[in-house]
Amino acid sequence: MINIRQYRLTNEIPRPLLTVLVTELKGDFVPLIASVKREYWSRLGLPFVSDGATWPNSDLADGELYVSKSGNIFYYKVPLDRSYLECGGIIKNGEAGEFNSFFDLLKALIQKELKPKENWETLTPDERFNQLARKGMAIKSTKQEVAIARELEDPALFRMLLRVQNLSTLSARDLFSSEDRQKIEPLIEKLVRLGLLAKDFTVICKEKGQQILRVPSREAIQESSEKGLKCFLCGKPISEESLEELLSATDLGRKMVEKGYWIPVRVMEILGKLGIRDQEV
Repeated sequence: MINIRQYRLTNEIPRPLLTVLVTELKGDFVPLIASVKREYWSRLGLPFVSDGATWPNSDLADGELYVSKSGNIFYYKVPLDRSYLECGGIIKNGEAGEFNSFFDLLKALIQKELKPKENWETLTPDERFNQLARKGMAIKSTKQEVAIARELEDPALFRMLLRVQNLSTLSARDLFSSEDRQKIEPLIEKLVRLGLLAKDFTVICKEKGQQILRVPSREAIQESSEKGLKCFLCGKPISEESLEELLSATDLGRKMVEKGYWIPVRVMEILGKLGIRDQEV
């Protein structure tokens, strides 16, 4: 179980104080938003100043998320009008000491800069969180699922899997005739290699237009033909009938797509890299 704490100080929050908070808090707690900004700015080829003193627009709302050494999550935020500062934490039971240290340091920094009266208001956590917690399900993903979740970040690959999954079964012939085969065939082959799609082959009676046989490979059809198997509708050898390739989502493919399962799997991997264990989520 976890404990949620939230507090608010109603006071005008000047920009210099925000710079102090960014600078001082990062010594004891790992900032998450700043690391994302740093990565984003570096991709744009722009310099990043960790204390935020030279950010382009000083009139933006502000705040930061932190991870403690034990994997607790703390935050502070200031709205656009800077009329208050809110802070809080998602704390594992029995580990309130880290949040108390965070809160005490935050209050000391604010007291030093503003010298306000102690007027912290205790907030009631949003009931929606507790509702979600009651409905939540534990996730124990496999290494295969984690690897697949990374691959599904490719929008084209994800859309192809979703398309097949939604249709239950999709004719490769119809798919290739309506779209650029050179673009989508590699996607299909990759989904098959990942175990998310399965290929089946169906034999259709040319005379009646009905399916007479469905097998997992072309080789199985060849074997059936060599054994003398004939169409039970028209009596012709199987090898003389029409052959159609079908695509369908595997059980694993459906699992990764349904309820957006691949997204929390990916998030869990990222949280793990931050030191947060699966059983703590």
